[in-house]
Amino acid sequence: MAAMEDTRKKVGGKCWAQAERVSKECKRIFGAALSDTWLEGIVIKVDQRLSNPSAKRATTYITALYKLGERDGIAIEKEKELTMQSLKAANPKAPTENNNNNNNNDDPVIGLFLPTHHPMTTTEKKSPGLLPRVLVLVLVLVLAQPLVK
Repeated sequence: MAAMEDTRKKVGGKCWAQAERVSKECKRIFGAALSDTWLEGIVIKVDQRLSNPSAKRATTYITALYKLGERDGIAIEKEKELTMQSLKAANPKAPTENNNNNNNNDDPVIGLFLPTHHPMTTTEKKSPGLLPRVLVLVLVLVLAQPLVK
């Protein structure tokens, strides 16, 4: 499978940035979900320059247009320049392709790609509920009573 092309370095490409890095207004818009919210942006300009005069390495800066939301049917957009290190090339919240296919017997190394998470952890196990407990209690009480005629 070929590696995905990095669209952050192309004008017109997509990039994702954390909402709190794009605008302070995002705190009002997204509230408690601010640090978990990623905004999609369209790359407008790519620039590679020194971050300060004494720097030895160039840093890539990407200017993108981000959509923060809508108000009265009008899109609220913000243009922001961020370093490439703070951007993602793909949506971090999107589901990823599962490469842990254990049914494939062509792999010579068996057990190398075992999933690390079991679908039913102790916190996800569902309790049997109240009804089975009540039935057991009634059964115990009925059997404990002496048979009277």
